[in-house]
Amino acid sequence: MKTSFLFFLLLAFSPILFAQQSIDAIMELLPEEVDSYDESAAVYKIKMPFGKSNIISKELPSVEDLERLISIDLIYTEFRRSMRFNQPKLNQYRLASLKKVMPSIFELENVQWNIIEQTGADNKVDAEKLFHGFVLNLAEELGAEDIEYIDDIVNKRLEIEDSTVLEVFNRNNWDKMLITADLTGSMSPYVAQILLWFKLNETDKKAKYFLFFNDGNLIPDEQKKVGKTGGLYASPAINYKEVESLAFKTIRNGDGGDWAENDIEALYNGIKDCPACQDVILIADNDSPIRDWRMMKLIKKPIRIILCGVDDYINPQYLNLARMTKGSIHTMEDDILDLMAMKEGEMVELYGRTYKIYKGQFVISKAE
Repeated sequence: MKTSFLFFLLLAFSPILFAQQSIDAIMELLPEEVDSYDESAAVYKIKMPFGKSNIISKELPSVEDLERLISIDLIYTEFRRSMRFNQPKLNQYRLASLKKVMPSIFELENVQWNIIEQTGADNKVDAEKLFHGFVLNLAEELGAEDIEYIDDIVNKRLEIEDSTVLEVFNRNNWDKMLITADLTGSMSPYVAQILLWFKLNETDKKAKYFLFFNDGNLIPDEQKKVGKTGGLYASPAINYKEVESLAFKTIRNGDGGDWAENDIEALYNGIKDCPACQDVILIADNDSPIRDWRMMKLIKKPIRIILCGVDDYINPQYLNLARMTKGSIHTMEDDILDLMAMKEGEMVELYGRTYKIYKGQFVISKAE
């Protein structure tokens, strides 16, 4: 009985996330009490009159802004002009009004809902001075320095110390490419190379489709769900400006958070979006683990992995991704092919480490 009661309390006090964003589910939240709500710094305020549910705000967020939405606050005042007044019913009407003008907001994943009750007014005059309605809280735009750095490399042709992406593209004759790339913070030098390569080779039509990912658009790490982490931005390879804009948008909306990245989710969605793509490329950070490895069986095409930041070892997860999809690994110096041909117990030395096939997968040899 104790366990059941504790579970009920956890549900009651938990914010609404993911698929539970129905009006009924939001109405079950317990309110947080504050003296008065300060909405002055909010970018988007959906304002409503005291005691009413009609929207009086003129500016609503764009579709692009909703991609950075992290939480929504429903704000009302405790003071009632009449004991017969039904505040929950008004909150329900307010939610319905919001849904009428912005139905998509209730379909977004990874958005937290909060109900805020203001207790600082004890008369109608003071209550009318307080804010009522909704505040949409957006994640801040990131990546200004990274974007400036990338732009300098592409347009001013600054010298690049690690030219992995350019070297690999130049020595491999891939065609009709789906280019899937990690655009989290540590990858800026390689993002610059992707854009520079495409700008110089746009007319060759080698690239067919781009899918960039940032591992979740800044959602907290503990809320990242395998297969639904998000932060995916995709577009056909129409022209350079379109692809550059897509890359910068991906960077502005998230920087990855923890070390693990949603590589497989990105690959799966890219392949689904572009079934006609021939060569599937993953540009990945060697130091970042693959968050969604258990989705591996969904990948049905060979993956050509351009591995960035390789120094004294290769992350075994990427060796296994290449082996299991009959793909390949590519570093600045080497193209590592035919990994699927290696048999159980065989060993290979790569970048100063010895790797062994154990139970069908690469592991770093214990001797290391």
